[in-house]
Amino acid sequence: MKNIKTGMENNNMSFDNIDNFFIELQSQNESLLQLRLNKKYAIAELHSKFSLLTEKEKIEWGRKMVEISSKILKEMIDEKLKELLSDFRNELRIYLPTPTPLKYNYPHIFRTANGFQFFVDTLYYFGVIDEYNVGKRGLQAVCDAIISNENYKREIIKPKLVYPEYIVFLRKCFNAKIKSNEKLTKGTKHKHDLRTYFNENFPNINLD
Repeated sequence: MKNIKTGMENNNMSFDNIDNFFIELQSQNESLLQLRLNKKYAIAELHSKFSLLTEKEKIEWGRKMVEISSKILKEMIDEKLKELLSDFRNELRIYLPTPTPLKYNYPHIFRTANGFQFFVDTLYYFGVIDEYNVGKRGLQAVCDAIISNENYKREIIKPKLVYPEYIVFLRKCFNAKIKSNEKLTKGTKHKHDLRTYFNENFPNINLD
């Protein structure tokens, strides 16, 4: 990012420029970021300044902002602030590149082709596949949360899908490095966020 400063201003104040915010974002200083974002005007200021970034910067920092704001939202108490930050986080997603389209060859796994794409979009949103659909760290846990989620089982994946068949698909489709043929890393920590993602995004797709 251009012209990043090395210092930070008073931690009690809204950040004076977006560079300082991104320094903190890059360092994953969640407590400080939460303090700064826990003010209505701070969120509004960030929203305004983010729009001035270049397209490359929006992509680079947008993903980090989506990830960190999702963590901060869990700790926020003020409902209005949560709504403001949540809306901003969702708007940032339009700047993020979407995965390279995959050919739908998995009718034994998914109910429809659009359901398959929703599954891929979910993985990309959670940052466990890259833009070339190659699996990254955390893929197993998110996929485990998906196969255990009632919404996904009802609307996206086939109801009788079993782990061995699911794992074969993940290895083939996402080059996933999964040692076991019978189980995935437990996805318990993703249950809440996955439910939220589904509820916010599922009505927006056509599953016909």
